[in-house]
Amino acid sequence: MRKLWRALLRPSARWSILALVIVGIVIGVALIVLPHVGIKLTSTTEFCVSCHSMQPVYQEYKQSVHFQNASGVRAECHDCHIPPDIPGMVKRKLEASNDLYQTFIAHSIDTPEKFEAKRAEL
Repeated sequence: MRKLWRALLRPSARWSILALVIVGIVIGVALIVLPHVGIKLTSTTEFCVSCHSMQPVYQEYKQSVHFQNASGVRAECHDCHIPPDIPGMVKRKLEASNDLYQTFIAHSIDTPEKFEAKRAEL
């Protein structure tokens, strides 16, 4: 029993199994929590409109019934543009990375005129 305990505490000269288990748990928790937090943060209206190409759309949204209506219910970007299921959400996030590419690298939607021309695709 003493030999097993020693092996658990010091399997090598450098790292104990206990230390490795703790590091593994921390990494495991991070791999579970960080994607969830990232998805939640990037699904907010504030995040969506932080891109300069979305400012005209945001101004339009603020004048619509989606933003202010008699019932007081506000439709946020994620309500219509991000599916609630995990596979659909991941697919939409990957598609959104194409929007970033089109804006910052390809420059195909970096002006209001170019954005309007491709608006239906977005």
